[in-house]
Amino acid sequence: MSDFLESVREAEKSKSEKAKSFSDVMASLSGNERIDFKAFMSFAAEHDAAEKERYAHIETQFRSVNARLKRIETLFIGATIALIATMGWLINTLLKVAGLIQ
Repeated sequence: MSDFLESVREAEKSKSEKAKSFSDVMASLSGNERIDFKAFMSFAAEHDAAEKERYAHIETQFRSVNARLKRIETLFIGATIALIATMGWLINTLLKVAGLIQ
């Protein structure tokens, strides 16, 4: 069992080599090897913590992109409202000049 955990930890720590995933390590085990549940759960907890740390910045990036998109959306909505109001004023003015409305 310790060989199993060591091989997974080594694969996760090595950044230069192609890291093995958990499923790759599980597939390499022969059918008669048994896995200790407590050791597996401790490995899973360590793996989960490593993944949370590795991908912690993604949520921050999504929030910043979402804020930028919201600002752009607000600008486009404001520009559209201004354009529609200007077109309405222009049509009204042209109709008054043509004498079609008073």
